[in-house]
Amino acid sequence: MGGQRVEAAPTGYVSVVSDTPSAPADDGPGVPRAAWGLVVAPIVFVVGWAVAGATVDGYSPRRQAISDLAAVDSPRRWPMFVVFLLYGLAMVIGSLALRHSVVRTAAVAAVVNGLAVIGVALTPIHQSSAIDGRHGNAALLAYISLAAMPILAAWGLTRNGQRGAAVGSVVVGIASIVALSAAYGNDYVGLLQRSGTTIGHAWILAAGVGASMVSTKRKSPVQVSGVTLKRAQPRPVPLSSRWGCRGRSCARR
Repeated sequence: MGGQRVEAAPTGYVSVVSDTPSAPADDGPGVPRAAWGLVVAPIVFVVGWAVAGATVDGYSPRRQAISDLAAVDSPRRWPMFVVFLLYGLAMVIGSLALRHSVVRTAAVAAVVNGLAVIGVALTPIHQSSAIDGRHGNAALLAYISLAAMPILAAWGLTRNGQRGAAVGSVVVGIASIVALSAAYGNDYVGLLQRSGTTIGHAWILAAGVGASMVSTKRKSPVQVSGVTLKRAQPRPVPLSSRWGCRGRSCARR
C-alpha cells in the first residue's frame, strides 16, 4: 500500500502493527558515547588547574582562584583557555546522555554549566572592570548550574525508586554550593573553590561512568519496514490433541 514494501516476518515473530513508520528509539548507540563527555569534562578540568597551578611560580592553589591561571597576564592563560573550552564542549555533549537517562532533569543544567564555563574562558580577568564583571557573572552561573545538576537529578532518581541515591545527590549539590558560596571574599578562595567544584565534578564523573555502561540493546519489538514484530507466543494445545483425537473423530466419542 502506498508503495510500501512488505516483508515476511522472521521465523519466530508475528506482525502486530502495520502502516506505521518506525519511531526512533529513546536512545541509540550515540548516547553511551555522549556519556563520555561527562567523564572527560571533570578530568580535563581538575588535571588542567592542577598542572597549570603547579607550574606557575608563586601561585597558591589555596589562596588564589582558578580564574587567576587563565588571566590575561598569566603564563598559563592559553592552556587554561583550552581547558575551559574543552570542559564546556564536553559538558554540552554529555548532556545528551543525561537527557536519555533517569536523571534527565539535570540535562539543562549541564548545558548551562558547559556554556557558562565557555563564557569564563572568553572573558579572562585582569583586562578591565567590565570584562571582570562579565567573567564573574559567567563564573556564578557555572557555580549555580554545577550544584543544580545533582539536586535536579534527585527528582528523576526518586521517580525511579532510587530514594537513597536521590538523597545522596541532594547532599552533593548542597555541599557543592555551600563551599562555592563560602569562597567569595574568603582568604582561602582557592581551596573552597576547588572543593566545591570537585564535589560537583565527582557527581558528574559518576553519572558519566554510569551512563556509559548502560547497554543500548533493549528488549524491544523488531521493526521491519514500518511493521512491528513481536515474538510469537506458543499456542495452547487443544484438549482434543492431548487426548489423542482430532476433528470429527473426537466429536463422535
